[in-house]
Amino acid sequence: GLKTQFIIPVANGMKYETAMSLQFDGRLEGTNYFLEFGLGLMLPTFSSDTADDSYGGLIAEIGGSWYLVNESLSPYIGGGIAPRLIFSDDDGGPRLAVYGQFGLMFMRHSSSRLYTDVRVAQNVIPIEANNNDHLPTELTMAVGIGW
Repeated sequence: GLKTQFIIPVANGMKYETAMSLQFDGRLEGTNYFLEFGLGLMLPTFSSDTADDSYGGLIAEIGGSWYLVNESLSPYIGGGIAPRLIFSDDDGGPRLAVYGQFGLMFMRHSSSRLYTDVRVAQNVIPIEANNNDHLPTELTMAVGIGW
């Protein structure tokens, strides 16, 4: 399927641009869980003149989630890792984030599904901005469709 995300990076003492992503999202379903993998592109929105820095690049996701109920409308919780190739105003290279998510799958028992989730991702490899290393936390809202 396809997934789009709205990403708000937050770091102490920094103001980052928000970002958007578009990615392929694959989900392998089990009875009570799904395994997730994705590959896409994250781009800063350049929406503010007051932001100190921005970053984006190629992103991947590998994770899993567990359904809380086995219904057509099923909430889920999960987590995973997000390897990335990030480029910022001052830096660039491979990065890694870990994430936790809470979501809601619509029409779970049909061949086409819609879902939305909120995620908190923590960068574990610093991103340099303004001659300092930062570990931004990312607050994310995602919407996707799967076939």
